[in-house]
Amino acid sequence: MGTVWLARRADGEVEQVVAVKLLRPYLKFPRVHERFIQERRILASLSHPNIARLLDVGRSTNGQPYLAMEYVEGQAIDAYCEPLELSQRLRVFLKVCGAVFVRPWDAGGPSRSEAIEHPGDARG
Repeated sequence: MGTVWLARRADGEVEQVVAVKLLRPYLKFPRVHERFIQERRILASLSHPNIARLLDVGRSTNGQPYLAMEYVEGQAIDAYCEPLELSQRLRVFLKVCGAVFVRPWDAGGPSRSEAIEHPGDARG
């Protein structure tokens, strides 16, 4: 859906390396744009030490939507996990789950009182 570029902000006041994701310009379908905008909203609502922070969103001069995120140097998660044993991979998986789990009322969804609770679901 998008292409990620390594970019450097150097405006004379701040120097910063960031990852910029641009929606591919040939994907002009409304649903693709809606999904990209939704991705930006979700990223804006996440705050966790294991998730790169969203720094900026906008549109390029030709109207192409983008998002700029904190750049985190390292390996792709699949490459990182390749040499690990199953139990180690599961620990990584649980960390990822902990980072991306967001209750609806924490992400601008229905309030806690409006959320549907499932039997056996312990929501604190």
